[in-house]
Amino acid sequence: MKKFKPSNKRGFKSDFRSGPSQMYEAICDDCRKPCRVPFEPNGNRPVYCKNCFDRQGGGREKGRIAGAAGNIGPDGFSVNDIKTQLAMINIKLDKLLKNVVKSDQV
Repeated sequence: MKKFKPSNKRGFKSDFRSGPSQMYEAICDDCRKPCRVPFEPNGNRPVYCKNCFDRQGGGREKGRIAGAAGNIGPDGFSVNDIKTQLAMINIKLDKLLKNVVKSDQV
C-alpha cells in the first residue's frame, strides 16, 4: 500500500503553478507606456503597469496592510480619494451654512 504524503500543511494538493504565468502585452492606461500583465486585457477595465498600479493603491500587500483603503473602485477612485473629496465638500457646506445664517440675521 502506498503512503499518502500531503503537499502542504493542510494535507491538500496545491494548485499553485511553479512555472511563470502567461503574460500579455498591453499599454498602461495611466502613463501610456508598454507593459506586460498576467491577464488578457479585454477593454472592459483599465490596465496599469506595475508602477502605476502600485501608485494607485493596487496590489495584494498594500491591500492587506491598509485594508480596503488602498483599493480602486470601478469609478477609478480610491477610498482615500473619496474621503478627501467628502472632507472638501463638508468644508464648503460649512461655509455656505455660515453665510445663510449670517444673511438670516441681517
